[in-house]
Amino acid sequence: MSSGKFTPAEINFTNAEANLVVTQNGPTIPIGGSGSEVLKALSDAAGMIIPGKGYFSVASFASGGFDSLALTGNVQFDGPVSINVPGSLQVASGGVIYANDKVSLSASYVSLGQAFQPPSLTAVQLFKFDNFSPTSSGDFFLNPTHGSGSLTVKAKSIDIGTLSLQGIGIANFDASKGDVRGNGTLHIAGDLSFKAGQIYPTTQGAFNLFAYDYQLDGVAKLGSITFTRGKSRLLPLSGGGKLSIYASNITQDGTLRAPIGTINLGWDGTGAVPFDPIAGRLGVPVPITSQLTLEKGSVTSVSAVNPKTGKGIRIPYGISVDGKSWIDPSGNDITLSGPPAKLVNLSAANVKTEKGSNIDIRGGGNLYAFRWIEGNGGKNDILASNNSFAIIPKYGFDYAPFAPFNNSGDPSLIPIGQTGYVNDTLKVGDCHARRERWSCRWRIHVAPGALCIATRCISRDSTKRLTCWHGQATRRIDAGFWLPIQHAQSC
Repeated sequence: MSSGKFTPAEINFTNAEANLVVTQNGPTIPIGGSGSEVLKALSDAAGMIIPGKGYFSVASFASGGFDSLALTGNVQFDGPVSINVPGSLQVASGGVIYANDKVSLSASYVSLGQAFQPPSLTAVQLFKFDNFSPTSSGDFFLNPTHGSGSLTVKAKSIDIGTLSLQGIGIANFDASKGDVRGNGTLHIAGDLSFKAGQIYPTTQGAFNLFAYDYQLDGVAKLGSITFTRGKSRLLPLSGGGKLSIYASNITQDGTLRAPIGTINLGWDGTGAVPFDPIAGRLGVPVPITSQLTLEKGSVTSVSAVNPKTGKGIRIPYGISVDGKSWIDPSGNDITLSGPPAKLVNLSAANVKTEKGSNIDIRGGGNLYAFRWIEGNGGKNDILASNNSFAIIPKYGFDYAPFAPFNNSGDPSLIPIGQTGYVNDTLKVGDCHARRERWSCRWRIHVAPGALCIATRCISRDSTKRLTCWHGQATRRIDAGFWLPIQHAQSC
C-alpha cells in the first residue's frame, strides 16, 4: 500500500508528514461527509476537508489471505492496530511512524524505515528529510515526540533503516531467533528494547540508536535502551560498520556485534557530541549516559571470529582495480592507512561491567577486496552478471548480506558499474526465506567455498513462457572448477 499526500501549491510542507493512515477496522475514508462530485474535495460530517492522504483498514487486508504487506511512505497508526502476516512486512519506507495507541507488527521478516544506504565518503553528510515551500526547499530536522503510543515488532529477522518515532513512548523489537540488522538512525523519546540473536550494522554502515529523555505529566523522565539475549547466531558477513547507542540508561544483556568495526556504548558529556542526523545539531539535547551496565553473559564484540566455530572468517570489503591499491566500499583509498581498527568505547557517568560480561576484541579473520583480471578464462566477467547467483555452503542465514559500493565518488577509485558485493537491483529483504545455503547476486561469489550459479534463458514456448537453465555454468571460485546442474524452470 502506498499513497502520496495532496498539498495545495501555496502551502509549506515536509516529506516527514504522514501520507498513509492505518486503522484496524472501519471504512478507509471517514463517512458522513460530502464530496462525491468529481474534482471536489471530500469533507467530513463537520464540513472539514479530509486531508489528501491514503487510508487503509487492516481488517480488509487480513480477510484477503495475503502473504506479505508493504505500508510505504510515512505511516500514521490511528488507534490500536495489530498486523500479522506469514511472509514479509515493510513499514514506513519514508522514515517516520506516528502512533497514538498500541501497535503490534508480526511477520517472518520485518523491514522498518528508509531503505539501507551504501557507504558514503567521510566528508559527505546526508540529510534525511526536506522542507518545501512554494519558492524554495531545504533540510528539515525532526525531533522524536513522546506519547501514549507503543510499538511492538516481532519477526525472525528485522531490518531497521532511518526511522523517527512520533507519539511513541515505548518500542520493543523481538528477533529472539534471528538478527536485528541496522543501517541509519532510529530515535525515540522514551524507551527502546531489543531481544535478538545479535544486533549489528551493515558493512561500513552506521547504525545509531538514540533514546531521548522526555516529559510525562510535567515530570522529567530518563530515556533507556535495553538489550536481551536471543538464540546464538553465526557471525554475519558484515565488516567495518559502526554501532552507536546513546541513552541516559543503557543495559546491555544481549549480543552486539560490529566485526572489525566500532561499538560506542553511551556518552559521558565530554568530547565530541554524538550526531543524530534526523534531529540535527539544534534538536533536543543528546542524552548524557548516567548508567551503563554490561550484564553477565552479554557479548559486545568487534571480533571477526565466528562464535560457533572459533575460527576467523573472511569478509568482503572493497575493491582493488590494479592489484596494488585497496579502495574501501565508500570510495576511500585505504592502501596506506589500512582497514578500520576494532574499537569498543564505553562512556558513562557510571559504568558497571558484571563478572561474566564479555567484551571481545580478539584478532582473527580478514577483510578482503576483489579484482577482475581478463585472462585465459575469457573476456567476460561472469560475476558481474545480473543472471548469476551465489551458493555459500553453511552460510547459516536466510537473507542476503548487504554490501554495496558507493558509486557517487571518484570513478578512478571505484569504476562505474562496480556496485559491490550485491546486485545493483537487490533491495533490503530480497532473498529472505530462501534456504539458508543461499546468498544472492554479485561479488559475494568470491567468499570461500562459494558456488556461482548462472542463469541462461534458452527459449520461449507458444504461451511466451521463458525457459531458463539454472546452474548451466556453475563454478566454485576458490577451487577453479565448473559444476553443471541440469535443471530447467519456466517463468
